[in-house]
Amino acid sequence: MVLYPLGHSASFADSLDVDELDGVPAPYPALVTVGHDPRRDLVMVNLAEIGTVTLDGTAEEVQPVLLAMAWELATSAWSESIDVTLVGFGRSTAAHHPARFRHFTSVDEFSEADAPMGVVLSAEPFDVEQHECLAAVVAAGTSTSDGWRLDASAKSTLIDDLGIEVELQRLNADQAEELIATLTAEAEAVQVPASDYPDVPFEPPSATGPELRLLGPVGLHNVDPTKVEGKKINRLTELAAFLLLHPGATADEISRQLGTDTRPWSRQPDRATSPACGPGSAMTRTATSTSRTSRGMEAATACRSR
Repeated sequence: MVLYPLGHSASFADSLDVDELDGVPAPYPALVTVGHDPRRDLVMVNLAEIGTVTLDGTAEEVQPVLLAMAWELATSAWSESIDVTLVGFGRSTAAHHPARFRHFTSVDEFSEADAPMGVVLSAEPFDVEQHECLAAVVAAGTSTSDGWRLDASAKSTLIDDLGIEVELQRLNADQAEELIATLTAEAEAVQVPASDYPDVPFEPPSATGPELRLLGPVGLHNVDPTKVEGKKINRLTELAAFLLLHPGATADEISRQLGTDTRPWSRQPDRATSPACGPGSAMTRTATSTSRTSRGMEAATACRSR
């Protein structure tokens, strides 16, 4: 799907050079991930289009949903043009992104301030009717029946307008603090010449076993791609990443999450749990370690080609 700025069409993009497109404003700056559907597909919505999203649940249940939205709005390139205000949560998150966020401890403090008219994420009940100029409001309770109402107390919630069940994206406070600590350490890191530390031996990255990289383009490295059919390498990489991120996943879960209703990952579940593919197999070890031998890749190929 291609999104065009308001009032423009495909001919608009065709008439511009790549460098000129850098100056075109994002068409949906309030676009954010809500969660994923039962098939693990991301569900993204334009908060400005919805207007109001009410989150039902306790503070402990609502705040992780709000934090996930806040961090995505802070790090998405298309959201740079929209003001975001956090109310009643996320003080350290706002402090780490001073150019992107404003923070208020309560709705009363927000109401008394000259806050920008952008997106408001509030962990407290919010009177939408008193702030009609806002682009969007996501809050733990609102004074309007319009918009969406999502149940943050359950693992998944039904979005009536879309007709789908969605597992909400969450980021708890501890995870947010880990992100802040990691980003702060990276920003404060100092590059020093290697000559300043002559006694520290240089150890290049090991190239003796498969390496699965998840940051940036997902890929398997230090493997021989000639030993795998070209059309299978992407699927095997997807399987390795899934096993790494979902330790202990069963064969049925793998088939359900990586396949579709009409084309499951494994057509024969009894083979999916064979020694070559079950817990403790070479493929499982490949996904959870970057220092194994290439036998894990070969075992995964044997499992997939049955």
